[in-house]
Amino acid sequence: MTKKERILRYWLVFYFYMLCIFIGSSIPGENLIPLKWNMADTMLHFFEYLLFGILCIRALKVSYPDFKPRSLFVLAVLFSFTFAFSDEIHQYFVPGRFSEIKDLVSDGVGFIFGILIYERIKNSHGKNKTL
Repeated sequence: MTKKERILRYWLVFYFYMLCIFIGSSIPGENLIPLKWNMADTMLHFFEYLLFGILCIRALKVSYPDFKPRSLFVLAVLFSFTFAFSDEIHQYFVPGRFSEIKDLVSDGVGFIFGILIYERIKNSHGKNKTL
């Protein structure tokens, strides 16, 4: 696979995942399955954005291989936070859904863990391998 094809594939997967989050956030509250465990919503946000962070840093790294790791990390965090914040605002306008700071915190912890996990795995496999 060429570098251009890999870049396109990574960004398409990432944008598809963003679309899935948007569609999920558009479901009215009365159509959602009630969560029986108090921390279920927090955990869902965490894992949803953990994967978001992984997909984001992966797409950025393949697109900008000459950027310093710290710059990529900051860019991924800014992009992830902006999307998570916009998602919370979006949910505010969906009937039966709420925009909550605790959800944004769970999203933030999730995408930071996702970015760090990706970096840890990437570094343990060597610089020339792509996950």
